[in-house]
Amino acid sequence: MKLFTYLLFTLGVIINAQSQSTMIWSRNFTAPMPYSDYNGPTIQLLGDTIQVCGRSTYPTGEQLSLVNYSLEGEILSQKQFENTSLNNSTILDFKFDSNNSVYVLHKEELTMFKSKIVLQKFDSEAILQWSSQIQSVTDTSYVPYKMGIIGDSCVII
Repeated sequence: MKLFTYLLFTLGVIINAQSQSTMIWSRNFTAPMPYSDYNGPTIQLLGDTIQVCGRSTYPTGEQLSLVNYSLEGEILSQKQFENTSLNNSTILDFKFDSNNSVYVLHKEELTMFKSKIVLQKFDSEAILQWSSQIQSVTDTSYVPYKMGIIGDSCVII
């Protein structure tokens, strides 16, 4: 019985060593983490495409970047969801609806302890559809961190 147990253990180690994965390709995708609870870019597999979505930092603030890769690591497409109407902004959260429209929640720093919260909607081609300030600049105590979308018509912040 001991011999059979040793044989199974040895066979398990050999099979495990043979089934180790080998890295085929790797790419760097930088996405700053302004909050400690932010876990980095979202990565999902859509058929034969790997979609990476995350924050990119520019002199005017953060913008949302969407990069599609093939399974071989080739860049298929890149989109920037530009926040041209905002300066010194930070992306608080972003969500996709079923039509691949993107809702982006921004916090724009105006002065020390003064900010405004702006919600923007982009279509699937990264064109701004609308932008709405959802907070008065005099109210500095309210800074949301998350949002949700219900039924493609209701945004909860």
